[in-house]
Amino acid sequence: MTARKNPHDTRTPYEKRCDTIAARKLQAQQLPKDVTALDNDPKAKGRRTSSQRVTQEKELPLDSEAGPIPPANRKRGMSMSTQDSSGPTKRTKEAGLPKPSRRLPPAINSDDNEDSNANDMVIDNEPQLPPQTRVKAFPPPQSQHTQDLEDDDSNLPEHSEGELDYDDGAEDLRFMNPKLLQRTMLDEVSFIKPQTHEVKQVLRAAIDQATYEFLFVAAYHPSEDLFSYQQALIVKCAVKLRLDVLADRLKNDVTMVDEIARLINSRLTLVRGGIKKIVGAKVEGYFSLAVSAQSCKDRVAELVHDLSYIYPIKNDDIVEGKPYQHPILIATLKESFFASGRKSLGDKYALKFLSSITDGEASKEPEIPLPMIAFVATALHSALDDWFSGECKKTSFNADAYEDIYNSHVSLLDDIRKQKVKYHRMASNLYKSAMYDCLCLPLYTKTDLMLARSNAASRSINMAKNATARLNLDAMSD
Repeated sequence: MTARKNPHDTRTPYEKRCDTIAARKLQAQQLPKDVTALDNDPKAKGRRTSSQRVTQEKELPLDSEAGPIPPANRKRGMSMSTQDSSGPTKRTKEAGLPKPSRRLPPAINSDDNEDSNANDMVIDNEPQLPPQTRVKAFPPPQSQHTQDLEDDDSNLPEHSEGELDYDDGAEDLRFMNPKLLQRTMLDEVSFIKPQTHEVKQVLRAAIDQATYEFLFVAAYHPSEDLFSYQQALIVKCAVKLRLDVLADRLKNDVTMVDEIARLINSRLTLVRGGIKKIVGAKVEGYFSLAVSAQSCKDRVAELVHDLSYIYPIKNDDIVEGKPYQHPILIATLKESFFASGRKSLGDKYALKFLSSITDGEASKEPEIPLPMIAFVATALHSALDDWFSGECKKTSFNADAYEDIYNSHVSLLDDIRKQKVKYHRMASNLYKSAMYDCLCLPLYTKTDLMLARSNAASRSINMAKNATARLNLDAMSD
């Protein structure tokens, strides 16, 4: 006959498990005394039977209040029966508790002292304990901050990649607890997860927006306007996320804006440094810099003069009608923005690659944006500067050192953009080469006949004027 389950058993699975362990512990006390003697004798320990070893070694002692005692808290070399003179084993013996029975004990409830008929019912061969040895199960401790992070976010507005466009009908998000605004480890670069849910939303949206503007608007911003730009960007993201309370605080809390901006800058630094690392690994092969120190210095000086490194080489001559068409620039664009598939920035912002031509078939041909072209060329300039002494020595790639070089490329590209059709053809060819071509291009290594008038690299806006004077717009293809 199958035993019936007790409908009055209100124990949780954890409580049942604790009862089972405690019952086995009481059963272990009925072992012969010679087993305990074997425990105290290390040499004789191996002579115990397998069932005795399993019974004594695997069962955890219980504390009537705190649950099972962790194995790490036991003293090594001692049997469980001699662990602690005040432990549950001794208390159980002194209390004269009965042997484990198969009858169901009363449900655990400190406020319920009434007798129950559950003791008269037998359940499925499960060892039960008297009420005095039952272990209460408590939920794991959970701070208010943890509970706040686990709120339901199913109704949060979703934002698109790049520009932040949100559904106007999304529900409004509110700060019910001022502690949600508390800053936690914002001074650490990589710590976004410890932030509150709302701060994480703003951080991620601001990083997406800043990355988009870095690629499609401007790679560098004037230092005197940098903070106001960052504050406006962060507040804009908070407003579009409908976090009005946080947006109001960001308008006035300069310290918090500065800490969030530091996180954003760190992510952009990773992007900039990654591009410099990619192009830095290519300059030695593409420009044949593995020569004597003096020859390397002269070659680098020739390349950086008048931005000569942006032109391809054919028959040892510079092709002045193809600016920014050097294979190293195309290879860097491909590896930096398109080679990683769905994880690449080119795929993330694929819909943002537009044409500068507004009508005709040319309007359907995407282009590499001007800031992206200018920044990759700036990273190439920095990689060549690493070889300026005749051997590779890493230089600092920061805005203070290379903002003028970037502005020189922007000025040169603006001059080319005055010829709309020619600029479109150049930028569109860059996109096609970086996006679709296999880049099975030869390494242009013959640069000895490059025209040069100086042996030093110039870092001024006049460089753009010299490059513009050298540019042959008539030779560019329409």
